[in-house]
Amino acid sequence: MDREAKTFYDLQVKGAKTNFLTFCKLMFPPEISTYGNNPVYWSKCHLAIIEIIQRIADRVIFDKKVDEEDLVSLRQCVSLSPQHGKSFIISILAPAWIMGLKPTYRIGIASFSYELATGFNMAIKKLMNSGIYREIFPETKLEGINREWYFTTSKGGWIKSRSVSQPFTGQGLDWLLVDDVFSGREKAESEHERKKVIRWFLADCLSRLSPKAPVFVTSTRWVEQDLIGYLTSEDYIDEMKAGDPDVEVFEYTNIPATCVNPDTDPLGRKHGEAAFPEWKNEIWLRRIKATMPDHEWESQFQGNPQRTGGGVADLSKIKYIEKLDDLPERLEWVRGYDLAASESELADYTASCKLAIDDDDNIYIADMWRNQLAWTKNQPIIVELAKQEKIRVRVEAVAGFLLAYQILKTELTGVCHLEKSTPKQSKYGEALPWLNALELGKLYLVRGDWNKMFKAELATFPDPTAHDDLCDATSVARNCAAYYRRREKKRNNVERPKSRMRTHAIRR
Repeated sequence: MDREAKTFYDLQVKGAKTNFLTFCKLMFPPEISTYGNNPVYWSKCHLAIIEIIQRIADRVIFDKKVDEEDLVSLRQCVSLSPQHGKSFIISILAPAWIMGLKPTYRIGIASFSYELATGFNMAIKKLMNSGIYREIFPETKLEGINREWYFTTSKGGWIKSRSVSQPFTGQGLDWLLVDDVFSGREKAESEHERKKVIRWFLADCLSRLSPKAPVFVTSTRWVEQDLIGYLTSEDYIDEMKAGDPDVEVFEYTNIPATCVNPDTDPLGRKHGEAAFPEWKNEIWLRRIKATMPDHEWESQFQGNPQRTGGGVADLSKIKYIEKLDDLPERLEWVRGYDLAASESELADYTASCKLAIDDDDNIYIADMWRNQLAWTKNQPIIVELAKQEKIRVRVEAVAGFLLAYQILKTELTGVCHLEKSTPKQSKYGEALPWLNALELGKLYLVRGDWNKMFKAELATFPDPTAHDDLCDATSVARNCAAYYRRREKKRNNVERPKSRMRTHAIRR
């Protein structure tokens, strides 16, 4: 390194002690650094978050005086699209920088899972052990306790990570970071889970704060009544101010993936501009949007929380094939079953779906049926149909239906391949792959009397108060077909010949 370059580097090291952006760029020089196998850029969306952290540090660490109208709150809520770098800045770089400035600080980090929270801790330790960090903050050294969830400095400071619902017991907190309190939509839409998170945050987090401790809450906005929605609601703010008119209230910064309103956009973008154009540009965002239902796009990428509630599918995007003879050739069919055991009019249906997937990921449904017969009456129907079709059959074997599966296994040995499945996530989560196919115009129904029943269920899905048995059977069949297509491709290591569609027979 020549003298001029050394002088410039030394200035950067000195600047990183007081300037968060300089610290970020020195630790991860733009365009030549990577994190998590992705290139690092410092885009507009990152600069907006960095500025918030800098202004808070100016206030509580550097004790800078600012006018009242420019005073930033110590309570901050931030939402930004997945994989756009908010956690990298707020939950990794920021605590590393703050600990360098204040090695006596006690920093708490919480997330929905222990693995994610401790992952932040380990990433912070890696930064603090780097040569560049030691040049910037030679007085800050890791010493003493060194666990994956808890480590200390030689000055008595520490960083602890917790999963949501675990308390920060013991000493108080000088800096609190809460990064994604829900693992996904199912948890966020549960009123019980939301209340539990809010109780934990108020009782076990805020109660541990030192007088000038900043708080950052970052989260995907699944529903309006989530933690961010609660903390920024008028009711909560009024309640806080009634107790103390000068109390710090939560400020909320939402950075949509694409600009919707230039007049209110936090980045000053034009309509449609991306938040992270260097890596997640408009073309990439359009492709992502095309793969998911509108409510998922609005919630996850635009920070505009939308419930599933029911009716998430756009029925106008269903495509039809006039008759069975017009289906593509060389399709491998499967039949999925969602079983029920009662003949009550209020009970669930036993439902069945015959489905196939082609090499372009189009999904074809040739037949569906449902009834409310007892198992003893449905058993011979299922067996006879399997003998006629001789295709792969998958049964959702949950609760009391393991015995039913064993009975079918015995009767269909040597007739067809029969297997059982258990759902790994919510009904909506299981259905999401074929709902996405519907959004893309890749779901085809062979015209038949059953179309009306299926569309009626789909119109309210995933409303828990409505029947959804045909939708569940579709998920069972789709997952079965997709599994064997993946396995065949892996075994052959080549694409199968593309199916030939008789396009003249397809109608909207």
